[in-house]
Amino acid sequence: VAGWAIFNHWGVSAKFGIEAGVLKAWLKFVQAQYLQNQFHNATHATDVLQTTHYVLSAAGFAKCLSDIEILAMLFAATVHDVGHDGFNNSYHKLAITDRA
Repeated sequence: VAGWAIFNHWGVSAKFGIEAGVLKAWLKFVQAQYLQNQFHNATHATDVLQTTHYVLSAAGFAKCLSDIEILAMLFAATVHDVGHDGFNNSYHKLAITDRA
């Protein structure tokens, strides 16, 4: 819901010709890709997206950016931790996991 409201606020569908249903489906898909761990999860992604929205709007950063740059920031905030298992690189190296 928050993702839809934020992308809608910035007029992503209209500016980039993305159908509302496609954007909603993409947001649901991305949410489903987040793993259930204590921090790097869909709730964290929503927090980062909302913070990005705040920085763009209230802090006025959007005035310095093009529409495509704003879209890139929103997109990056939404997907930045997709698939993150909750462990850092040091853990994976020491545990000799496939991710190392």
